[in-house]
Amino acid sequence: RLDVSDEVSHTFWREFRKEIKKLDENCILIGENWHNANVYLRGDQFDGIMNYALTKACLDFFAFCTLDAKGFADKLGELLMRNSDTVNSMMLNLIDSHDTHRFLTRVGGDTDKLKSALAVIFFYPGIPCIYYGTENEMLGGYDPDSRRTFDWSLESAENGTKSLIKALCAMKQDEDFKSGDFRIFHENGLVILERK
Repeated sequence: RLDVSDEVSHTFWREFRKEIKKLDENCILIGENWHNANVYLRGDQFDGIMNYALTKACLDFFAFCTLDAKGFADKLGELLMRNSDTVNSMMLNLIDSHDTHRFLTRVGGDTDKLKSALAVIFFYPGIPCIYYGTENEMLGGYDPDSRRTFDWSLESAENGTKSLIKALCAMKQDEDFKSGDFRIFHENGLVILERK
């Protein structure tokens, strides 16, 4: 993960990629870029970016309610159309980070909305990223409040969110899930992400 990557020259990233891939061709380069990153995703700089566009879509649907089911499904489809399948599979899908409000705070503590958003980032093409504490339903406002101390007393405690994350992680490892078809649609006010 390359911090504030859009503040570094393209020439540097092209050379950086060559050197890193010489060391390990399987190394994945993820840029932190909050804006349109197409110029970085042409195979000569980054493999993917932190998918803040997906984060925003999830916030618009689950937290701010500025998208209905159709609008959310359309936005998810639009985001996939920006890049090739290869790039989409390398996007780092997240709902919050050290630079944002905690998702659970944004949805007013609604753990059902948190769980639904987590399901989206696991079903959606790409690499799901869980910010520490999300599994323990941690709250937090904008940085530095989003970086609250981890409550180690909750490490072995089970809750619905932690159980869901474990199940989603196991599902994501299934070979059929990795290679199957993907479809987004809406029906009766529901957004459906289908992998088969």
